[in-house]
Amino acid sequence: MTKPKLTVFDLDGTLVDSDSAQDWMYFLRKNSWPYSKEATEICSEIMQDYSSGRMNMKDYMQAWVLPIKGKRVTEIRTLAAEFAEHYIKPRIYTEGMRKVREHQKAGDILLVISASPTIIVEPIAALFGIQYVIGIDIEVSSNKFTQNLIEPFSFGEGKVALLKQWQKQHDLEDLPLGCIYSDSINDVPLLDYALNSHVINGNEQMRSIAKENDWHTHEWSI
Repeated sequence: MTKPKLTVFDLDGTLVDSDSAQDWMYFLRKNSWPYSKEATEICSEIMQDYSSGRMNMKDYMQAWVLPIKGKRVTEIRTLAAEFAEHYIKPRIYTEGMRKVREHQKAGDILLVISASPTIIVEPIAALFGIQYVIGIDIEVSSNKFTQNLIEPFSFGEGKVALLKQWQKQHDLEDLPLGCIYSDSINDVPLLDYALNSHVINGNEQMRSIAKENDWHTHEWSI
């Protein structure tokens, strides 16, 4: 019997034509959500350092959480499901969905690891039928979101650390990361960790890194 493979997908820019964390801010702002304007402006400024790999994720998340601080988890889950269905679903990459279905048919264990918050990553992953998700978690108290963040963040080297932690929790420590799909310079540590790495819609820098490491490159679209 063929042993299942562990396959990881990044989310934003890999499976969907979206930066879901930023688009969530715009979604809230469009709906006149309190503090969404201030949060969007701060997050947008910090995001300017993303492509260079110098982004301060803690500062970003402390601003990102402002509109949902003190809100009930059930309320935000409902809103996140609406966001995924109406805002993100139309932005799914056709080839991304096809590749997910291919791995599912092969019996692989699929996991989305994203630097976006788990609360919005989960319903987006569900659109692909992917159960397992690692994202940035926000502390909950009395069923309400606080402004406290749970580290390490699923960003850069943190993705590898959290993947290893996830493998241990699911008794999959002996199962290597067979395949990874990502578009981001910040995922180079994760791409290095996999046996088979795929760069999706990579910029010039990522295509160069992919060539140096003999990684596969693909261009996906909606």
